[in-house]
Amino acid sequence: MRFVDTDFRAQLRAARLVFLDCDGVIFDSNGFKLAAMDRVLSDYPEPLRESMASFWRNNGGLSRRLKFEHFFRDLVQSPDWENLRDAAVERFGEYSLDGFSAVEPLPGAVALMQAAGPERLVVVSGADQAELRQVFQQKQLDPLVSEVLGAPTKKLDLVKTVLAARGVRARDTLLIGDGARDFEVCQTLRIPFIYLHQYSEWDHAVEVLSGGSNVSWAQTWDDLLRAAGLAAATADTD
Repeated sequence: MRFVDTDFRAQLRAARLVFLDCDGVIFDSNGFKLAAMDRVLSDYPEPLRESMASFWRNNGGLSRRLKFEHFFRDLVQSPDWENLRDAAVERFGEYSLDGFSAVEPLPGAVALMQAAGPERLVVVSGADQAELRQVFQQKQLDPLVSEVLGAPTKKLDLVKTVLAARGVRARDTLLIGDGARDFEVCQTLRIPFIYLHQYSEWDHAVEVLSGGSNVSWAQTWDDLLRAAGLAAATADTD
């Protein structure tokens, strides 16, 4: 793993496809989604919610359906876990949309998307696909990307499908993300991975990423934009 540097400029220019995660990359949305999860599970004991919060943070890119399945099946061990999961997913979706209504896309993300061009940009997320497309339409982001893809299809399968449909080799792409699933997809397919730390909630990023190949670390969106030879979006800086 290395910190992103000026080589990223050439890497971005050469990439035939640029995959972007959404939560923590295009939107500072990890925090309100974690809060939404806790709100959904507010009737359960605090130790269980804390265990779920840790699982949630360290499984960025995993669909909400599988996260709540873990809670009700593995932590609570309820015989009715399927119905409980489905009800939780529905409530979470309502809270998630409320959260998006109060935020705008990150300036750094918009700057990079505008520079890269829509034909190369594909959003791949663990969030619900229908919800994502609604948010992108409401925030007028649709013209900046060629596809917006999400759950219930797993992120790995989403990326594989796009590569096959467009006839692009994995090594001729890159993925910008902030979670464990982003990293796992890149390691599996040998896609260059740019980890964006600024809005990530991944507790064990340093340890895990240090063992990976073709990984670059960007502390902030401004760092990434500077490496790409673009003007820094100071509104993104903490």
